[in-house]
Amino acid sequence: MENLVYVIIVAVIIIGMMISVWYLYKKSLIKLKTVHAGSANRRTGNDDSTNLKLSLFDTFYHQGRKVNPKDYEVRIVEQDCMEARGIADGDILFIKMFSKNDNKEAMIKKGDVLFINKKYEDKILYKIREFEGYNANGEVLTFSYNKDGSHSPSSSPHSIDRIDGIVRMGFKSKWSR
Repeated sequence: MENLVYVIIVAVIIIGMMISVWYLYKKSLIKLKTVHAGSANRRTGNDDSTNLKLSLFDTFYHQGRKVNPKDYEVRIVEQDCMEARGIADGDILFIKMFSKNDNKEAMIKKGDVLFINKKYEDKILYKIREFEGYNANGEVLTFSYNKDGSHSPSSSPHSIDRIDGIVRMGFKSKWSR
């Protein structure tokens, strides 16, 4: 009888631990959204949503340090206009978002890959482009890359309030092509 009590106690502890791990896993899931790295007229139609998820149990290391996905906007790249920068279709990007009090002009440096929101038809489209500078009106000038690695200026400049963040890290994923 005494052994049965021990077995029941151990079983309850194991089941409790399994439920706790399952709960933590479910609570930690991050649904991956897309970011376009290509022409808006070639977009796939995912428009900011996928069925892909990451959890805090997925580990990411950058320069020898573990990175917490919850500290970043995490996006999966769609298309290939940033391949010359090593960012390919299917890669996972960690984007440091600006807060409303940040001085974006002081934080953005030439060569940064910017996370931009752009109104396209009736939706907001999120895309990445490399920062080049500012025009005379203070608008942000960006470019993408052609297949041969040459620059292709963006079709129009962006208002600074459309710049939401800067890509800080990129990771190859099982979805990378």
